Amino acid sequence: MPLKNNNKRWPNHRIQPTRQWRAAEPHRWVAGQRHAQDGKDGTGSHAIEVANVRPLVSPSRGPLGLWCSCAPGQAGYPSRRTSGCPSHHYAAAHTRKEEVMRESWYKTGWACLAVGVVVAGLLLAPGIARGQSLKEEIVGAWRLVSQYNEENGVKRYTFGEKPVGLFIFDRSGYVMQFLSKPELPRFADPNRLKGTDKEYREVMQGVLSGFGTYTIDGDTVTIKWVASSFPNRAGTTEKRVYKIVGDELTGMNPTGASGSPSYTKFVRAK
Repeated sequence: MPLKNNNKRWPNHRIQPTRQWRAAEPHRWVAGQRHAQDGKDGTGSHAIEVANVRPLVSPSRGPLGLWCSCAPGQAGYPSRRTSGCPSHHYAAAHTRKEEVMRESWYKTGWACLAVGVVVAGLLLAPGIARGQSLKEEIVGAWRLVSQYNEENGVKRYTFGEKPVGLFIFDRSGYVMQFLSKPELPRFADPNRLKGTDKEYREVMQGVLSGFGTYTIDGDTVTIKWVASSFPNRAGTTEKRVYKIVGDELTGMNPTGASGSPSYTKFVRAK
């Protein structure tokens, strides 16, 4: 069915849809049969079969499917001087409008995606990138990487150079710590209450554990020990300095249980 033609310049010019496409072919008109109305219907219009028409192609959606019903020499056919066929002007404008809208949505989509990636990165990044305080960042489980005591510039690795341990801070204000040498000798007897003096000594010197409550003020963590494998620590209060960078927690305890300042390094347990 012909499309409505609102062009006053070529009133007899009809625009019809078609599916006959030929890619990138020059604008050619090949007339087959011409049926003249001889003015009987008062319109003076002409119908022409078109064999080959250059398609108007949209890069993203393919041809638009419009061809002109006029051929060279017909009444109403535009000359080169009049800048060509109005149907092609209509189709080209329609194509351009679609391309502009599609390009706009394409750019908007990529912009939204980029913003989403940035926001997600900030949410998943370490707490410093989000401006969190130590109180917010320290919550969770931390795995021990290294621990040593230092006195007069001399380092002493109380739990060995590759210690094992865990430090846990929960949101309710409780803390639990366990530090140990990587390999402790087993008791000769399976009953832990029947160890030798040597076995007890090695365990006492190779393990330190306890739990209590904690509060944070700036970078200072105050721990009130409720119980500890070292009895002298139970019921006492310690002030330690901690710092978090990324997933690494470093700390210094000026009153270490071994009689000298203790330095520890943890990584967030995953």
